[in-house]
Amino acid sequence: MRTAVITGGPGIDPAPAACICGGCDKVFCADSGVDLAVRAGIKIDKVFGDMDSISPEGRQFISDNNIPCEIYPVDKDYTDTEIALSKVPEDDEIVLVCSLGGRPDHLLAIINLCLRLRREGREITATDGISDIFFLSGKDYISVEGVIDPVGLAVSLINPNPDTTAKNVTAKGLSYDVENAEIPFGYGHFNSNSIKEGNDSFSVSSEEGELIVVVTLKGQ
Repeated sequence: MRTAVITGGPGIDPAPAACICGGCDKVFCADSGVDLAVRAGIKIDKVFGDMDSISPEGRQFISDNNIPCEIYPVDKDYTDTEIALSKVPEDDEIVLVCSLGGRPDHLLAIINLCLRLRREGREITATDGISDIFFLSGKDYISVEGVIDPVGLAVSLINPNPDTTAKNVTAKGLSYDVENAEIPFGYGHFNSNSIKEGNDSFSVSSEEGELIVVVTLKGQ
């Protein structure tokens, strides 16, 4: 099962968001993620949050369509996104549809939150419909298949953890081979790789440490 969690934020194109959510079994919205879902014509299964940033039109849509909501106080210990993610069944793959631009503090918080969930064994991807971020922790593996229009995409392998070195990192299907590599924190040598010509898939594995794999347009 796959569950999409839609958050608010700038830079999310409704068209790819609708395509992403169309491949999921359930769609949860965190607060103003409702507005994106409405614009994209995405069916919402449930809404979580304090409802402080949903537009009047979004509120009316929730009411008109009898969409279940869990409402929380504005002053709370967790963000609306954290709450929505915590409600996804443990065995479900999570697709977090979120802003990967805009405020840097929001982006860093999203990356750290996804890494924490990956450490806990959750399968999670963050996407704004243009860029995708995948997460590896410890002995781990991802396979990305069926990439649409792989030409012009950059694939970067980044160690986000200053306390560990990502070890025995191997990437297959990319233009430049990565075989049993070590990637320390702050090391940019493995940025801006690309998918090998003729391929529409690639894989990344690691034996130790943490890694984020960022797939985005080279012109971004």
